Amino acid sequence: MSERIGNAPSLLHEKTGPVRLSGIYRLLIGRRENQNVWIVDGEKVCLQLFPDFIMGGNDQRYRFNPPGDMWIDNRIGIEELHYTSAHELIERKFMLERGWSYDRAHEEGGLLVEKRMRARNNRFVANRGEPYRAYYGRRNGMSVWIVDGPLVRDTLNPDFCYATHDLKSEFVPAGEIWLDSAMAVEEAIYSLRHQVIERELLLQGRKWGTAYETAQNTVQTERAKRVAKAMRHEAKLPMVNYGVRSRGVKTQ
Repeated sequence: MSERIGNAPSLLHEKTGPVRLSGIYRLLIGRRENQNVWIVDGEKVCLQLFPDFIMGGNDQRYRFNPPGDMWIDNRIGIEELHYTSAHELIERKFMLERGWSYDRAHEEGGLLVEKRMRARNNRFVANRGEPYRAYYGRRNGMSVWIVDGPLVRDTLNPDFCYATHDLKSEFVPAGEIWLDSAMAVEEAIYSLRHQVIERELLLQGRKWGTAYETAQNTVQTERAKRVAKAMRHEAKLPMVNYGVRSRGVKTQ
């Protein structure tokens, strides 16, 4: 997904490949429609490859986006993850299978899907009221909700940061984990993992301090492993080209 802001020329738009990706990949978060979903360093993509990169990308739109990998910009908020993923998948599908132009696939595919998803979400959370923003999914039998972080800090707990759960915060309903809407998507993945581990340990009778430290150490170890995995993946990728595609083309 990209949006050109202003008319200032950029040397990156004029570059040609091949180039080797370096320091772009951050962590793998799943697989959808035969695409590996990767969080990537959006700032580095802008600096090294394409200054207009924003939100996400796919191998049909971007020549530098390797086939089989869908990119999610690590600068976006966690609330945008599901919308951005759906946008990239349908945009890619229409460019690849229907031969649509990027502009058409972006407008009639990605943005239209986002609009429908946002409307469904708004109806879904309407009955729950504030501070609920969006439903994220389930983890270990828990309902994970994205909530309005600034509102929670203003009305419930000024110390609410990143995430919490029902065994830690009395204002969280039973069976729920809350994620701060103001949190970046990359950090949210780790914060959610921390909450799940911490809550499980508390259920086992561990003291709060022990549960927190164990969860924190576990997540730190996972961070290192995920970053190492991303580096190994990136190191194996062939060289790529600068630039974008205006129409879909077979990539494999």
